[in-house]
Amino acid sequence: MLLFNNLVVNEVNERNMGDEKEIIIKVQRGELSFEIIYNNYFVSVFKYVFNRIGDKELTQDIVADVFVKVYQNMNKYQDRGYSFISWVYRIAHNEIMNYYRRSKKSYFIGITEVAISSIEEEFEFDMNEDETSKVNAIFNQLKEEDAEYLRMRFFEGLSFKEIADFFKTKESAAKMKFYRLLDKIRGMKIIQDLKA
Repeated sequence: MLLFNNLVVNEVNERNMGDEKEIIIKVQRGELSFEIIYNNYFVSVFKYVFNRIGDKELTQDIVADVFVKVYQNMNKYQDRGYSFISWVYRIAHNEIMNYYRRSKKSYFIGITEVAISSIEEEFEFDMNEDETSKVNAIFNQLKEEDAEYLRMRFFEGLSFKEIADFFKTKESAAKMKFYRLLDKIRGMKIIQDLKA
């Protein structure tokens, strides 16, 4: 069991799923139940959505929609060198964007303690509650794609390979973009003020 933002969810690590490609093929052929996909990716997708929505019940609804779409499109998935989870994250991202378009609400950025620790380490300062809102302001100043790179790295702890798969680019390009974004942020006045 995993406690995540006061929510108890079953924790299954998709990286221990064995030969992912073989399992995906077996699910597509009907040799394995879709339940294995759901059980192995639920926690990652839940965190991904919750960190962008911030509401438990709404997150559960969106995650349910994500897995319905994954199930409905399972036979359309083809391994083109990108990880399966990046395909699932792309579906989740689209569902989140659909929610924000329909609701006309501002994009939520959930900053977890793990993310705060990563940000503090990267930018070499300690954050209090007021400074956390400043970090939110920084993310809101970025283009959506740029903010997503940072959220995936800081908040989800994804590898550069997984981020590259999501954006359908090379790992080296994802890494370069990430570090250029960090340099851009370091130059922002708000970061300079936080370090002072």
